[in-house]
Amino acid sequence: MASACGATTDAARGRLAQAAATLAATFVGPEIGLLDTSAVNAVMLLIVVSLIASSAAASFFGARIPRPAPEAGRLGRSVLVHVVADRDAVPTVRLAARLAEADGGVVRPVVVVGKGLDPPGEHELEAVEHAVAGLGIDAEIEVRHDRSALDGVVNAASSHSSSLVLAPVEDEAWLPALTGTWNALAASSPVPVGFVRAGTGTPRRVVLVLAQHHASRPRPAAGLAVQVTARLRRSGLEVLVVSEAEPADGLVEPLGDAQLLVTPVLTWLAAERHDADVVVLAGGRNGALGASSPLTLAVGAT
Repeated sequence: MASACGATTDAARGRLAQAAATLAATFVGPEIGLLDTSAVNAVMLLIVVSLIASSAAASFFGARIPRPAPEAGRLGRSVLVHVVADRDAVPTVRLAARLAEADGGVVRPVVVVGKGLDPPGEHELEAVEHAVAGLGIDAEIEVRHDRSALDGVVNAASSHSSSLVLAPVEDEAWLPALTGTWNALAASSPVPVGFVRAGTGTPRRVVLVLAQHHASRPRPAAGLAVQVTARLRRSGLEVLVVSEAEPADGLVEPLGDAQLLVTPVLTWLAAERHDADVVVLAGGRNGALGASSPLTLAVGAT
């Protein structure tokens, strides 16, 4: 989406420059006898109509340009973490650190202050900084002011050229329900988004969950979930793939000799999930594991 917006902006600048040059020539024309009043009026009308029509066409068709599939080569190159000052940031930052380490990347914790809201106090920021430092991560907490938390995260991801965004969610269910603000974030972000529900256990195993449609007809979300799992595997976690169908050829190849279990995933999760599991699934809704945004990664950390 970022590339489409950039192309639209460049085109708009080109149109304005062309209109300015034409307008300058039009004003000079009558002075040297090349154009009369009727010709000048016609040129002015043509410029106005062209600017309006081209701008409307660019906005209409530009929004329909498919978003390119994200490059998963270095998914952990620059991991942006949305930090909420009054919540425990450690689980999300720890997960980000594992992903970044696998690709020799960096972790960028960001606190966003929405319009009309008070910034976090000095003690709150110090607590977050101490928690991050306690993980052995050398990262400065950035405080950004924006219209909303959603806008702040999206703008921060763009300005830092992030490769992945991790955002914490709070939900009574152990898997986050991607609705409202979270779906808006996934749709607006220029890079993949991972939603993290923190738990109390120390991660020891990563479980990749594949619904039937993700396993048999994988879309970008399934591939990204596999890439996240592969990086967590390189950080030292054991890997288990739980799938409702045999995965398509090559889908789980990046996971090497990881154990594969073909079984109804909801039944397995209800009976076999451990507190030390990091559960990774591709853009799913709570309960049904249905498709969300094709670039959304829902990461349930327990």
